[in-house]
Formats: sequence, structure tokens, C-alpha cells
Amino acid sequence: MSVNFSAPGKTFLAGEYLALEGGMALLAMTGPRFELQMTDGSGAIEGISVDSPAGKFIAREKDHFKKLDLKFRDPYDGAGGWGASTAQYLTAFAAREWSAGAEYIDGFDLKVLFENYKRDAWNGEGRAPSGADLVGQLKGRFTFFERNAGMTSQGAWPFYELEPYLIRTGVKVPTHEHLKTLTGQDFFQLAPIMGKIRDAWKSSDSVGFAEGISAYGKELARQKLTTESTLHILHDLAWLSFVKAAKGCGALGADTVFILVDKTMQRSFELWAEEKNYSPIRLLENISPGLTA
Repeated sequence: MSVNFSAPGKTFLAGEYLALEGGMALLAMTGPRFELQMTDGSGAIEGISVDSPAGKFIAREKDHFKKLDLKFRDPYDGAGGWGASTAQYLTAFAAREWSAGAEYIDGFDLKVLFENYKRDAWNGEGRAPSGADLVGQLKGRFTFFERNAGMTSQGAWPFYELEPYLIRTGVKVPTHEHLKTLTGQDFFQLAPIMGKIRDAWKSSDSVGFAEGISAYGKELARQKLTTESTLHILHDLAWLSFVKAAKGCGALGADTVFILVDKTMQRSFELWAEEKNYSPIRLLENISPGLTA
């Protein structure tokens, strides 16, 4: 037997920190994709640390995996920020479910998935991880997820006037370490902004969406939840009239910048990025489906 499980990379476009409260988040799932190969064997594991959440899950389920070999492939070669840890966990969880006879690869009970992930990914210090990235990688493409409401939805990009880009900064803040420092903060004040982003998405209101993304990024900066290196990039982008909104993404907005560009001015933006030695990613060309086997 040989089965390959595949999960996309992830980026929080908006909703980071609010998701820690169970609030709404918007994520984009992209390629290249992570892969976990499961074959008959003797319990060998490659590409997954024993100290990672997935490694702990596999150890807890050792009786289940003792006659299977697992090999994880990271197309980003360890570069942080793309969701390798959650991809490992999701594909390992899928491998267990599949080998136990699960009929549908994407039909997991999300509550069970969350309970397992929290057990293996959190030691009780600071904030528990939101798990929103797990759901995004399970569902794929553009995913809205709100844990408190049990709401998940996927959809196509609705703004024909806007071209979305990502810029990788090369800076990485380890999320699990950052979460340990977050004690006492109330991120629910971000909810009204996120609600406007969701409403604009549903009504294909490109102006409202750009305003919401910009407002969310500014509020994160006001709360000192954006690194200086990202703030410098955002300052440069603010001078460009064809950039309609930009914000840092993920832990302290450190590793990725999400940018909305006037669709008629894509070439101008790409020339600017080239001069700055950035390598912008055209998000719509890299959107990817969720977990597959």
C-alpha cells in the first residue's frame, strides 16, 4: 500500500490574533504543496521531528502507525511561514483516519481534529494556537473560518478590480514562541473590522475590502503587533498610488506582506518590486485546493 496525502501552504490574509479568540479569519491556500507518503513498513518516520505536534501525535498513536512508514516532503525546504507544522499534523491525522477506514478524506469531525491538535501543539503557556490554518489547509483556496460560530466557507476571488500579491520578507517569528508571550490581551476589538472585510467579500465590494484590510493592518500596528521590518515595507508601499491596501500577515506580520494592487497597474507594481529586490507572488496564480489523497 502507498498513499500520498497533500496539503497546501497557507497565509493569513486577515484575522490573525482574532482567530485566537475563536473569531473570524480569512486565509489563502497556495502551492507548492506539502506531501506525506504513507507506505506499509515498520514505523519509520522521515521529515517530521519527534518534538513537533505531528511527531507527538504519531507517538501517541504508535500502535496505529507501527506497521506504516511516513515520509514528509516540505517544498519550501524549512522556510517558515507557509504552514509546514500544521500540514504535517493535518496529513498525519488524515493518514490515521484513512488507514482506519475513513470514507471521506475531508469529512473529519473538526472538533476531534482541534482537540487532538491542541493537546499536541500547546503546553499551557500563553495562548493556544487557533487551528484556523488547519481548517484552511483542509478546505483549500480562500477560506473564511470562525471557530466560535462553527462557520467555514470557501470561495473564489470576487474583486476583478484588485490583483492580490504576497511578498515574502525573509523574516520569521516562530509562532509557538510568540503565542507564549500573549497573555491578557483581548483581541475581540478586531472583530468589527473583520466583519466589514467579510461583508465586502460577500458583496464583491473592492473598495470596502481594501479599506478593511488597511484598517486591520493599522490596528495590528497600533497594538504593536507588527515588526519594524514589515512596517518599513508598508511605509514604502503607502507612497504608491496603485497600491490600494497592504498589511503584514501571521505572527507579528513578520514573514509575509499581503498587497492589493489596482489591476490595471500590475506591471508598475512588479517593476517597483523588482527595483526593491522583492519577488512578488501573484496570489491568484498559486491558489490551491485543500487536503487530497
